[in-house]
Amino acid sequence: MTKHSKKLIGGTMIIFLFSILAAAIGYLLKFVLAKFLSVEEIGLFYAVFGFISVFFFLRDLGLSDALTYFIPRHRVDNKKKEIKSKIIFALLVQLIISVFFAIIIFLLAKTLSLNYFEDIRAYQLLIFLSLYYGFDSVNEVLFRVFHGYQKMFLNQFIEFSFSVFTFIGMVLVVFFRLNIYYFGLVYLIASLVNIFLFSAIFLKKIFPDFLDTKYNLSKKTRKQMFDYSLPTMMSNMASQLFGNQTVLFLVYFSGPKAVGYYIMSRSLAKLTVYLFKSFSHVFSPMIAELWKKKSYDKINYYFNEITTYSLFFGIPISLLFVIFSKEILLIFFGKQFIAAATLLKLLSIHFLFFSFTTAFQMVFLNIGLPKISRNITYLSISTNLLLNLILIPKYGMIGAGISDLISVIISLIITMCIKDKYIKIMLPKQDLMKLFFLSFIFISLASVLKRIINLNIYLESLLILVLCGASYVLMAFMLRIITIKKIKSLVDLLLKK
Repeated sequence: MTKHSKKLIGGTMIIFLFSILAAAIGYLLKFVLAKFLSVEEIGLFYAVFGFISVFFFLRDLGLSDALTYFIPRHRVDNKKKEIKSKIIFALLVQLIISVFFAIIIFLLAKTLSLNYFEDIRAYQLLIFLSLYYGFDSVNEVLFRVFHGYQKMFLNQFIEFSFSVFTFIGMVLVVFFRLNIYYFGLVYLIASLVNIFLFSAIFLKKIFPDFLDTKYNLSKKTRKQMFDYSLPTMMSNMASQLFGNQTVLFLVYFSGPKAVGYYIMSRSLAKLTVYLFKSFSHVFSPMIAELWKKKSYDKINYYFNEITTYSLFFGIPISLLFVIFSKEILLIFFGKQFIAAATLLKLLSIHFLFFSFTTAFQMVFLNIGLPKISRNITYLSISTNLLLNLILIPKYGMIGAGISDLISVIISLIITMCIKDKYIKIMLPKQDLMKLFFLSFIFISLASVLKRIINLNIYLESLLILVLCGASYVLMAFMLRIITIKKIKSLVDLLLKK
């Protein structure tokens, strides 16, 4: 097994395991919120959080993404001074912008809480989350630095620890029946704890001579960072808007309750892309390294592996959400969320297309073509904005789901049309055709079993999942989509690790 194969598989397993743990914590938290809070209260918190999140792209002007791009390149040439200079520059810019943002939110918080969110509890949430916005910039830099150094355990642990701290804090808020605006204070405290913990780890384990290494915020350094970051920032802006503008429209046209349904359904639908996110997170800095070394065949090979295995994992989960949307919402969140069943169907399909589009954007970003990635995101956000304006006022949360799905499909079509102009990536057509065939068998078998089996909802769902899952994996072996050899290589790697 090659060095890059070990990095990809080992790093992916680390990220995937952390993703599973973080997902378990996240869903347990949402389960607690669904049991003890109203849909409106859940919607209010995530509406305010979504409002603050829209402005995350402004915080660093895309400079954090530039760290992931430049650090692997400077490590190849052992340029520690360049690495420190870029880290310091990215951090300074974020902190300065965060201070201005916090001041503006402090001035507008009461007006926003009364006239937009129409709930005075939003005032304290805005204050706490604007402070979190500023301090979290340090964690964002550390997260990107660990990513650039390809230290995937630390890269994922910084997010996982934040999830653990916020989970504990939010459960305590619910347990003691405190006002929901204390959720914002929980986010702020968790961010501060992470800063102290992971700054110490960075200085001791990753860059021990960081404090002694000289740095120079020269015009050349600033130009390198901004040449890469500004197009990326615009892409991030569009991504943040795409992820949160739907929430803003739902607050305005349908109220916090619709936001509650949308956020909870979206959290479940994201399960379809967990393996893809794990693969792509490891592969991202590897692309930068392989591109610099002109190892184009390896980029194509690993891209195909990521695509095949991500869809192998994602498609059956998406289909389960389509077939058993009501049952899954009932099991996870209770009867009050069954009204979001159609929305869950739409969002689960949306994320399958989303993973494809994001994979190509990741390649464009890391081969030094951030403008292409930015333009694809522009197209997606423009389509989504237009459709939201048309559909949400009339159809509410269902309109939001339709808008998300159509916009990502259009983006994928455009991406597929332009990709060969910049990089020759040949998709694994044979494996994809096999996966589509398997998916048809999977959904057909699940539909038949659903009609035949009549048990308790939990037993019925578990039995169908086991039978369909076993059949799916067995046929995947028969069609050689997965093989014993690849599994053995993975096990050997994990045992060595």
